[in-house]
Amino acid sequence: MIVMVKKLAIAAVASLLGVPLTICAILYWSLGNCIYGPGVHDFAAQLTEGYRLHHLNGINITILGPLGLGVPPTVEELAYDRSFILAKQQQLRSRFENDDLGDPIPGKFNYWILDVNHSRCYGPLDETQFLAKRLELKVDPALILRDESCFDPRQNQGSMPPGTTPPAR
Repeated sequence: MIVMVKKLAIAAVASLLGVPLTICAILYWSLGNCIYGPGVHDFAAQLTEGYRLHHLNGINITILGPLGLGVPPTVEELAYDRSFILAKQQQLRSRFENDDLGDPIPGKFNYWILDVNHSRCYGPLDETQFLAKRLELKVDPALILRDESCFDPRQNQGSMPPGTTPPAR
């Protein structure tokens, strides 16, 4: 009889602990996604049809488009309209073999032009090549590169029509 009482007591304690442990596990898994998920400064912004700016951290800032077109990390400045996306990309130095990101090389930049209407990508270009290609493609001179943070949709809610570059801050 004593053994049966002990077993019942153990079963009762286990079931009582089971509920709080289950709740703790659920909270841990759901809060874990917040802790290890996107940071408070991360965002994605629709630029034009099929092209998005992805700001995943201070270094992993890319433009992704259809057919693998885009600009690799790290996009520092950009501008766009319905026909073109312009980007200034910080050059990165690999820290080790197969390094996806790397460390920024101060003062070293590449430039990119994405022709949205013809699904073409020009880049990486140096600044002289970039300016020449802009003229050749007849990119609107009013399209001015702006800091990538200007494109954070949380800061520009309702302040600009789609397909336009936000104003300088």
